[in-house]
Amino acid sequence: MRGLVGQWIGHSEVGSGPKELSLVNIEERDPGKVQLVGASSDDHRIRTSSDAELIQDGNLIKGTTFNYRVFDQQSDQYVPLADHFRRIGIKERPPEKANYSAEFDGRRISGEFTNDFGQQGRFEYWRTFSEALTGKEAPPPEVDGQFDWKGFKEYIAKFCRYEDVLFRGQHSNKYPLRTTFHRAHRNNLVRYVEEDVPRLRHRINAVSQHYYSSAGEDFLGLLSLAQHHGYPTPLLDWTLSPYIAAFFAFDCMGGETEWARRDGGPVRVLVFELERWRKFARPMAASLKDPWPDLQFVHPPAHNNPRYYPQQSIAAFSNLDDIEGFITAFEMKHETKCLHRLDIRSDQRQEVLDDLRFMGITPATLFPGVEGICRFLRTTCF
Repeated sequence: MRGLVGQWIGHSEVGSGPKELSLVNIEERDPGKVQLVGASSDDHRIRTSSDAELIQDGNLIKGTTFNYRVFDQQSDQYVPLADHFRRIGIKERPPEKANYSAEFDGRRISGEFTNDFGQQGRFEYWRTFSEALTGKEAPPPEVDGQFDWKGFKEYIAKFCRYEDVLFRGQHSNKYPLRTTFHRAHRNNLVRYVEEDVPRLRHRINAVSQHYYSSAGEDFLGLLSLAQHHGYPTPLLDWTLSPYIAAFFAFDCMGGETEWARRDGGPVRVLVFELERWRKFARPMAASLKDPWPDLQFVHPPAHNNPRYYPQQSIAAFSNLDDIEGFITAFEMKHETKCLHRLDIRSDQRQEVLDDLRFMGITPATLFPGVEGICRFLRTTCF
């Protein structure tokens, strides 16, 4: 579907009823099948999911929505809307489908729908939170500083006095903050949890000394292990050390050949003030299936994952493609800043490697085992 694949953010409303915050998820692997998730802006505890068929003809879109469900936080399952009605004492039959039509102008999807009760409604969706909230395209992310390696070390020293500060290194300042799951052009987490993760769990349990169950801490532990071994997950790796973040920003696992293939621009270290983020009053997602938009930090168990503690890891979960826009929306609302972007000259890589090696930060220390040893010797001998 031309230009439509990805995640869209906006609102829908029936008649003069309350607006519902909604996300539209369209995956590259099956673009004609759409997932809609959302929650009432008046009562964020009621969170819903539905499916849709999508037909695109130029800038015109039409289709049908169906399979209305409500997320039950206690069971971590979606229940049919009819069952939810019975639970809360509503005797009337709920709507079962709706036909919709919309226009796509390249940045926005807007349209109307009519359900099988004859009720009419409208919707509007954008690519980013900034556009969904203001109707304007988001400005480029603000960069807090551009440094050489010495300047970075001097600047970062001030954060040692802060509590709960996290760091993340990225090979380029052109990459948005995005999970490997979303980078793989995926966004339907319900389908991921119900179809992809069971296959991962089955195969990991076949070779793992620890048996991973399908719920609770084991579930997060499985995803954390998979994340550290290259499997796409909705987790983001952060670290308590700015120098470990720099290790990953400068791709200290790779050789000069891989590094030379980069665009040559600065690398980026992100700084996140977790204590400020936690003070923001906001509803939170209860699990990966929960559709409420969220970014939250978790501590997965480190079963069978010897890399977790040497890397001083902390994981963040998000069901959003536009994580930075989500953070910015809260920063603007509370007039305070959580996320800082620091760019470092990339032509000093060898100096950085030598400095980090002197600190004891090498592939061999961060990746215990044969792989770490071989990569360490590769960077020093070749």
